[in-house]
Amino acid sequence: MLIKPVLAQDTTKPVAYYLDDKDISTARNTIKIEPICIVQGEYAVVYERFLTKRFIAEVTAGMLNKNYRYELIDFKDPDSKLVLEPEKPGYVAGLVLGLYGEKGHDGLMAQLGYKYRHFKELYTQDFFCCAGVQFIIHDRYPLQFGVDLGVRLQNSMDDKNYAFDSDSDFIPFGAIRLRFGILY
Repeated sequence: MLIKPVLAQDTTKPVAYYLDDKDISTARNTIKIEPICIVQGEYAVVYERFLTKRFIAEVTAGMLNKNYRYELIDFKDPDSKLVLEPEKPGYVAGLVLGLYGEKGHDGLMAQLGYKYRHFKELYTQDFFCCAGVQFIIHDRYPLQFGVDLGVRLQNSMDDKNYAFDSDSDFIPFGAIRLRFGILY
């Protein structure tokens, strides 16, 4: 009869192996994309840097398709004299300061931000705040959900009435945020 001892764990691995969090606790940088913005025609990359365990700064940069839409559904009258799209592509740039909860990367967040969008014919400036939550998937991939509330200042440089122009240069807005990326 064979007798073999039963062990609770593999004793050949050092204790540090079991405590390894794959550097998630020391990762300070994140690159993210926003799928909803891509569908709207904004192709931007977000770089997030942890300045402390909870405080972050984000920089956004990218390009705008000439078919860019603020709204995915447009209720404007198709027979009106609206110019539905700018003539050329544009660019987008943004800056955000934020605060995460006690868990750092994983958990609740609040942010204040600014985003500038520029076409040859039109530019807008968004001032907003965001509240949301971020989950870390497989130790390295953040998935962020949030709601942005803010105001948009805009100016049409060629006096045409664009589809996302309004009679006012000061427009309140709300947006749903969905981002995913990679920590490094």
